[in-house]
Amino acid sequence: MGSTMNPCIAAMHPYEREFQLEGGSLATLHVPGTAKKVLLLHGNSSCKEVFAAVIPELIAGGHEVLAIDLPGHGNSSDAQSPDVVYCFPGYAAVVRALLDRLEWNNFIVVGWSLGGHVALELAALRPDCSGIMLIGSPPGKPSPEALQEAFIASGATLLAGKLEFSEVDAFTYVSQMLGVDDVDPYFLAKARRTDGRARAMMFASALSGFGIDQRSIITSVHRPVAVVHGANEPFVRLDYLKALKFGNLWRGSIQILDKVGHAPHWQDPESFKPLLMDFIDST
Repeated sequence: MGSTMNPCIAAMHPYEREFQLEGGSLATLHVPGTAKKVLLLHGNSSCKEVFAAVIPELIAGGHEVLAIDLPGHGNSSDAQSPDVVYCFPGYAAVVRALLDRLEWNNFIVVGWSLGGHVALELAALRPDCSGIMLIGSPPGKPSPEALQEAFIASGATLLAGKLEFSEVDAFTYVSQMLGVDDVDPYFLAKARRTDGRARAMMFASALSGFGIDQRSIITSVHRPVAVVHGANEPFVRLDYLKALKFGNLWRGSIQILDKVGHAPHWQDPESFKPLLMDFIDST
C-alpha cells in the first residue's frame, strides 16, 4: 500500500469504499454530503489520494465527494479487458458505470492530467455534468499533431507511455507530476503499482486518434469550464490553452497559479482551494 507520514493521506482512510463492477473492483474515497456532488479524477500512474489535501475543504462545505482510483491504478483492480478500458473512452465508461450505480446526477467533475481528459469524455456521455475543472489537461483531438501542439516534449513526458517503470522512472515521473523533489513514498509506491499496460495502451490509443475531439465539449455554452494552469507547468503549453475556443470559460480566462507546476492541488493546496471552492459555488 505504500507508507506515508503525510497526515492528510492518512486522514482519508475512513472514507475508503470499494465497488464491484463488471470488469473488476474500483477503490474510492466516498464522502456523503447534502450540498453539491463533486467527482475527482486523478492523473496517469497516480491515485485518488492526490486530492487528499483539498478533500477536507469539500467536506467542510457539505459536498458529497467521490474520488476514484481508475482501473489499473491505486487500489483498484487491473482491467480485465485492458484493450477496451485503458484509453480515454474506456476509463470514462467505467466511471459512468459507477455513477449510475450510485445514482449520481447533476455533478461537477474535477480532472487532473489524465483525469481531465477522462472528465471531458465523461461529460460527453453525461449531459448532467454541470461543470468541469481541468488541471493540466489540454483539450484536443487525440492525435500525434495535438500531442505536439499541447505538450512540452521532455524525458518525463515520454515516461507517460512507458510499459515498465524502474525505481528511477517512478521517481522522475512522480516528482515532475507533483512538482516536488521530496516525493512522498506513498505516491512512488502507487506509480510502481500502476499496471504498465495502462500507460502504454492509453498513450498508444491517444496517438492513434481514439476518443472524441475534446474541444467539442469545452464549447458547450451551458456548462462552465475552469482551466487551472501552474506557472511552472512542465508538461502543458500555456499558449495552446490560450488559443482554444471556449463556450463558457470560467472567469473568462485561464487561471494561472504562481510558483506551482502540474499539480497545484497537491503542491500548494492553500492557493488552489479558493479556486476550487469558488468554481463549485458558482456552478
